[in-house]
Amino acid sequence: MKRWPCFCAQPSNNDHSISWLGQIQPLDDSDTYIVEIRYDLLFHPYISVLHPKIKPSTPHMNRNGSLCLYHPNDPYHLKWTPNKLISETITCWTAEWLANYEFWLDSGKWFGLEAQHN
Repeated sequence: MKRWPCFCAQPSNNDHSISWLGQIQPLDDSDTYIVEIRYDLLFHPYISVLHPKIKPSTPHMNRNGSLCLYHPNDPYHLKWTPNKLISETITCWTAEWLANYEFWLDSGKWFGLEAQHN
């Protein structure tokens, strides 16, 4: 990813997926997180934080442990579609999610955008 030189593409076991591994430090005084972004052409990107571990009680996490960056059916908030570059959307949203996570750790309140879930 040109915009994110700290991310490197990882080998894939199949022809229709790719993953990137990299580091994000969302705030000057925060931890540096090791993040994996996996994208299978048949699904939405899957974002996981490998280190340090995210607290299990954290809001805006999917059941599978991946970060919930957007709601795919919400027309009013940020939404990723396959015609958008991951480096300009998902990676930036991951950094923003991590900054909100840091604020949440300090305050107990999530300051980021929230989409209504049914």
